[in-house]
Amino acid sequence: MKWWGCFVRAVILAALVSLALFFVGHSVHAGQSSSQGKVLFLDINGLNLLLQFDPNLLLIDVRTPEELTGPLGQIPQSRNVTMQEIEKNPEQFLRNKTLVLICRTGHRSLKAAQLLADHGYIVYTVNGGMKDWRQLHPPTPTPAIEAPLKKPPVPGTDDNIKKQSPQENENRQPPEKKFFDSNMGC
Repeated sequence: MKWWGCFVRAVILAALVSLALFFVGHSVHAGQSSSQGKVLFLDINGLNLLLQFDPNLLLIDVRTPEELTGPLGQIPQSRNVTMQEIEKNPEQFLRNKTLVLICRTGHRSLKAAQLLADHGYIVYTVNGGMKDWRQLHPPTPTPAIEAPLKKPPVPGTDDNIKKQSPQENENRQPPEKKFFDSNMGC
């Protein structure tokens, strides 16, 4: 009966994915379309669902590298391809990927999406951009890792350890091995 549990889980997972894609479809509305391509608008909730359920998602952040280190940061799954790079080579993306473009507020990503749609891509652009993303996903501060002030002591070299003379080393007996402690009651 193990197979039955696996079957039920697979059916539930398929239903959840279908439901997620249904909601993504309702959080998206069609925008401009060119001869073959199309620009679709996506809100932050739709982006969240795509990030969770679309293994072919390619999230492109069209901001400059300097902006990525600013207060809005970047989404970990995103890849930085600037607007200038897209203008130089709009055919650089695989056509079997779900292309989602994001920028600070949505204006640059819309311009880049229109350019890609003119080259036959179906492209999503995120309304509100990183500003809306940060409202739902505030950055988590990374705790600073403190470096040790000095190297850990090496046995026998620390100044706090009493140095033994060679005579003390010769007279030293190994500690007696006890398998049972007399206080244990065994």
